[in-house]
Amino acid sequence: MKKSLFFALAGTLVLLMSCSNDFEVSAPWKNIPVVYGLMDYEDSVHYIRVEKAFLDPDANALDVAQIADSLYYDDATVELERIGSNQPILLERVDGNKIWRLVPTGMNQYDTIFPYQRKEGIFANAPNWLYKVDANIFNLQPGDSVRLSINRGDNLPLVTASTTVLESSKFRGKIDKDNIGFPYNLDVTFEWSSDVDARIFDLSLVFNYVEQNVNNLDSIVHKSLVWDLVKRKRYETPLAKYEYTIKGAEFYEFLRGRIPADPNIKRVLDPYSPIEYILTAGASDLEKYISVATSNSGITSSQELPVYTNLSEGLGIFSSVHVLVKDSILLDKSTRDSLIDGIYTKDLNFN
Repeated sequence: MKKSLFFALAGTLVLLMSCSNDFEVSAPWKNIPVVYGLMDYEDSVHYIRVEKAFLDPDANALDVAQIADSLYYDDATVELERIGSNQPILLERVDGNKIWRLVPTGMNQYDTIFPYQRKEGIFANAPNWLYKVDANIFNLQPGDSVRLSINRGDNLPLVTASTTVLESSKFRGKIDKDNIGFPYNLDVTFEWSSDVDARIFDLSLVFNYVEQNVNNLDSIVHKSLVWDLVKRKRYETPLAKYEYTIKGAEFYEFLRGRIPADPNIKRVLDPYSPIEYILTAGASDLEKYISVATSNSGITSSQELPVYTNLSEGLGIFSSVHVLVKDSILLDKSTRDSLIDGIYTKDLNFN
């Protein structure tokens, strides 16, 4: 799920490219593959999305997008191979709408989620075909060079791409400790280091807490708030250390803006993991893809959409990410006191 931080653009390219002069929309129907895959060596399962673009001069793209058969190849085969191994691995086609996971919401409590379920919208949402392989079958290691190969059948050209798997990132400084503080008038700096090929980052802070209605003592609800500190921050060259600084007061202002004051609701910090950090690092190809796709947007943009892809045929991106999660972070005593009695959050009834 965390890699969805980088999937916000996946799918928009198919519709937007009809405005680009790179494609002759009056030409005969063209079979253009659209592929998305992000490899992380710590994933338990690897997924690749393979679809078609809508370049049919005799049909409305919005109408075609609602026809599931127009989105997918019937007989495509998708393989991953560690370059140099000569051992390609065939991926299995699965319906992403049926993939589920259990996520903990408290002691012995879990919710069932469907992280790859396609929402209703422009595109047909069912079926939602993906190609998968379990990590115990295709066991990636940091630094591996990986090749993707897609055979679409019908004697169409093979679609290929390659990427190098990112090394692990690392938290540094104060946020590498097991507790954190947010003094009102002091800076709080988040520091990390990453692979030399990492060029784009998301950093989120997750605040976990528990609510109870005083009129119904059995109404215990576990909640989480995600604070996106860094969103698609791009770097042209690698740095020995990356950092992002906030004022401590911003933490309390964030909570006040997201949690409604209610005298009937009492709140406590999650006893196991009140604070989590989630850092997502993306490789240079992914940075280029996102940078190019967003460079010509907005009301002042032209009709041409610049397109970046590292596929031999078609559009999309095959790259690498690494997601680093640090949980079970505690708040220090002064921060807990400020949360309970401070000017920003005293009405939120934390104790």
